[in-house]
Amino acid sequence: MAETTSSFRVEMVGESAIQNSPDSLVREQAWYAGPGSIAYACIDGDRIVGICFYWFGERYLKRNSWPIGGGEAKLVQIISLPEIRGRGVATLLVTASFHDMVQKGYLRAYARIWHSNIPSLRVFERAGWKRTGLLLEINPLRRNRPICIRFNLKASAL
Repeated sequence: MAETTSSFRVEMVGESAIQNSPDSLVREQAWYAGPGSIAYACIDGDRIVGICFYWFGERYLKRNSWPIGGGEAKLVQIISLPEIRGRGVATLLVTASFHDMVQKGYLRAYARIWHSNIPSLRVFERAGWKRTGLLLEINPLRRNRPICIRFNLKASAL
């Protein structure tokens, strides 16, 4: 899979491509890769300028903030290099990567976005994603795991 916009292309990448990046911000994301993870990079020339990761199955249980089933995945991380932001990298990554996930047989994907993260909310809206729920985490006694309250808003069209 290689999807392009202007000089950018999106490809599925392995852990070694991430670890060999000249950019420390990209290399720092390598721990998201591995079994139960699919990584996509937005590439400009031969440089990774943005990257996102989907987790599924057993791997996702580490995050488990929203219940997912078979044929579903969660986009757990997306970043773009600071000097490239504002050029559509994140929107291209979300759009192209999800398109490829559908081609691989995934029926739905989810992402958890803070209500105050306006740039991310805009990216996912431009990519055609719909809000499907609200997650409220409360941890008044500093417990090991916060209390999670989930509200389903409506079924996802993705």
